[in-house]
Amino acid sequence: MNDIIWLTMRRLRLPLIVMIIVFFLSVVGLVLIPGVDANGEAVQLSYLDAAYFVAIVATTIGLGEFPYAYTDAQRLYVFFIIMPNVVVWLYSIGTILELLLDPQFRSVMRRSRFEQRVAALPHQFFIVCGFGNTGSMIVNALRLRGYQAVVLEREADVIHGMILQEDLAHVPALSGDVSNRQLLEMAGLMSPLCQGVISITNEDHANLTVAITSKLLRPDLPVMARSETPMTTANMASFGTDHVVDPYEIFAERFLLALNSPIKYLVQDWLISVPGSQLLRPMKPPSGHWILCGLGRFGSPIAARLEEAALPYTIVDVHPDRVSGLANGVLGRGTEASTLLQAGVKNSVGIIAGTGDDVDNLSILMTAHELNPHLFLVARQERQENDMLFAASHANLVAKRSLIVARRILYTCTTPLLQNFRQHLLQEEEDFAHHVE
Repeated sequence: MNDIIWLTMRRLRLPLIVMIIVFFLSVVGLVLIPGVDANGEAVQLSYLDAAYFVAIVATTIGLGEFPYAYTDAQRLYVFFIIMPNVVVWLYSIGTILELLLDPQFRSVMRRSRFEQRVAALPHQFFIVCGFGNTGSMIVNALRLRGYQAVVLEREADVIHGMILQEDLAHVPALSGDVSNRQLLEMAGLMSPLCQGVISITNEDHANLTVAITSKLLRPDLPVMARSETPMTTANMASFGTDHVVDPYEIFAERFLLALNSPIKYLVQDWLISVPGSQLLRPMKPPSGHWILCGLGRFGSPIAARLEEAALPYTIVDVHPDRVSGLANGVLGRGTEASTLLQAGVKNSVGIIAGTGDDVDNLSILMTAHELNPHLFLVARQERQENDMLFAASHANLVAKRSLIVARRILYTCTTPLLQNFRQHLLQEEEDFAHHVE
């Protein structure tokens, strides 16, 4: 509010000064010039009458001479003060309109309204930094489970689209640099009602900054941050970030669980499912030779789990430095039939399309299925708008980055004891998982 007052007074200072001076001189002049009343006797306007008439003149209302008919001297004076008063009023109104349309002023107004809405929240809430596919799922799921959220998002268009959604119109949201300390404080970081900070932007550096800021200002507050590189993950863990979510590492762990115990994987998937999502059907990834296309951030942890499961596999990658020196490496993208044939697709039991491009991954699945219809198909999906394409590809298992992150954060926030049960489930025998099912 102080910023609004300061900005308003700075912009309107000159128009107000000019308007006051012109108005004051006009009123004083009318008071000093004598007039006549209805009986022809000399009379002078009071300051109130003069101020009233000048206001009528300046606003171009034009109700006539007040309170008596004016003398020639008064009319001549009014003739000279009409233009200055009208011009200064138009100048002031134009300045006000310019102020209201100014991006900086509108930004200050948005921040002020946002801060007021956050302060008015009656219940506990989470700060969600980033409102992409993952953020929208988390906010909607929190709302369905009776929790409130405050959203910070870098892109203004995303916030505008969020406001247009009826279910989310009441959620306090602001566009800006989510890693900015002032924005985090405006979002309620220091509020006793704040239950945690969830940072899930697409930039590891932004998530790292949010985690550091939150831990320095509120060491007691739980912080959940997304990370997609081992370096960032280690950095966040070093200063006590409560939950570091690496979607690729999580999927690799769950893929290994599916290989070793499909029933435990199924039960775990049901327990952590997002409200409104379709439950997974039972499946059994086969044992045998696998083909892994892409040895980047996604493929590396998958390769490590295949090693742990003692399964033979061949790596297909377009980068020579990744496959050079590997006995099980094939140079190529995996979208070509010749590359997959060289990798042994005819004798393989499954293929993992793990490149960073959804179209390439879909192409790999289609080409591999043509060459070997009995393959178990696993795919990496980066963009939510491709849901229908991956569903049509008949992939047995799809790694959706946004869904993986949303699931892990949601059950951490809303059902913290579920993690203990998951660990217990992994340690128990298969019969226990069957009973839970």
